[in-house]
Amino acid sequence: MRLPDLPLLFVVAAALTACSSTPPAPSSVQPVPASQAVLATPPAPELLSAALTDWARDQQWEASEREHEIQRLTALPQADARTRLRLAHLWHLQGDAQARAQARLVLSALARSGGADAAALAPLVALLQESWNSQGALDEKVEALNQQLHDANARADALGNKIQELKAIERSLVSRPAPDTSAPPATAPKH
Repeated sequence: MRLPDLPLLFVVAAALTACSSTPPAPSSVQPVPASQAVLATPPAPELLSAALTDWARDQQWEASEREHEIQRLTALPQADARTRLRLAHLWHLQGDAQARAQARLVLSALARSGGADAAALAPLVALLQESWNSQGALDEKVEALNQQLHDANARADALGNKIQELKAIERSLVSRPAPDTSAPPATAPKH
């Protein structure tokens, strides 16, 4: 006879317990602080829609087109939150570690900035910061592992060269004629 899975039993027991427990009294519910209420509000639909449209278009562009757009946007004297978010995305799309670091800097500056547009985009900016920072940490780990691989390959090549040198020495020792043992050994002159 097969016993039921214990994790499944725990899930069912927890669900039954949750259903049978009484809900908390209304007085125990805490109001959401104003600082968190701002983050809980969704971004303005028009602003978010426009930002996502920019992103979809930017992802279709070639690297040279993105580079040209980055130069154009960085030359603007004052950029709104949507433009700064787009600039961060363009940097991120460039793909190399330096460009991604620049994207994280632009995104971080946007997160610290004020204004209604920045506040409306704050949840998206926070999500991107978390994602891009995690990706940055992974990129650093990949770079470190690639360096370790390069070093290990260099050591393996060096050891392979030493083995070939030792084999050459071994071959030269084997190919030498053996010393003549029939002649008496030479004695050193006495003084």
